Amino acid sequence: MPISRNSKNLNIVFGLLVIMLSLSSCYENVEGCLDPNSSNYNVASDVDCEDCCTYPTLSLLVAYVLGETSYNRMDTLTNDIGIEFVIEDAQFYFSEIVLSDGTEDYRIDETFEYSDINGTDRIAIDDIALVTPNVFRYPLGTFTQSNDYTRLMINLGVPEIIDKAQSITVTSDHPLVQSGDSLFIVDQNQYVNSWILLRQVGIHDIADTLQITGTDFTYVFDDILISQARGSSLDVNIKINYEQLILGIDYNTMNKSEVIATIGNNLTDAVLPNF
Repeated sequence: MPISRNSKNLNIVFGLLVIMLSLSSCYENVEGCLDPNSSNYNVASDVDCEDCCTYPTLSLLVAYVLGETSYNRMDTLTNDIGIEFVIEDAQFYFSEIVLSDGTEDYRIDETFEYSDINGTDRIAIDDIALVTPNVFRYPLGTFTQSNDYTRLMINLGVPEIIDKAQSITVTSDHPLVQSGDSLFIVDQNQYVNSWILLRQVGIHDIADTLQITGTDFTYVFDDILISQARGSSLDVNIKINYEQLILGIDYNTMNKSEVIATIGNNLTDAVLPNF
């Protein structure tokens, strides 16, 4: 009995199904990160992995300069009135780092807990760096944006709300730790925003420790262009001009309070973008 055309078609369909099923049984799903904001996003993945995604970060990258040249620690510096100094150490708090595209402001994702002056538990963005000589990169945290930024804002010092906090929940290696060699003054319940160990050559055998508190302002840098591709980490580049810090200082004619006030004023022009 001849085979009908319908039966032939069914046999062909059945055969194709068998082939497809056999092929699919040999295929293994590709596991990977399916978050497009991640650094290891894999568009070819079939199955999302568990805790395998990594994310871009925002880092503060600091250069230390004397005008247009690089600064080496313990260099002898000559200020604008011909006085020689050595900066034996210098530390600066930077915080509240914001990038703007002209429409929105962007900050990192990480936070920490603190209790305010009234004892109320609150959350703050954890983008605080304690900048010290010979350390150039300060990772701040996860930053999953992708944009072109035209404005950079950086605060000198710790945020005012942190200065007045009753308690702060941070790890022992965090810049805001309130014990050990931290810049927290226990009896005044505040942080030293800037700390400089300055020696005038030929005058002081021991350098003066200059604690600059209350210097809390925001550097605003416009007319810049910082581009970040999706999934890419980003460096915020700034430079600290040590030459600017010692302008107008003379231990022969100024007392320590006057030196501190002068450095505090000099700090407004000592930090610049470095692009």
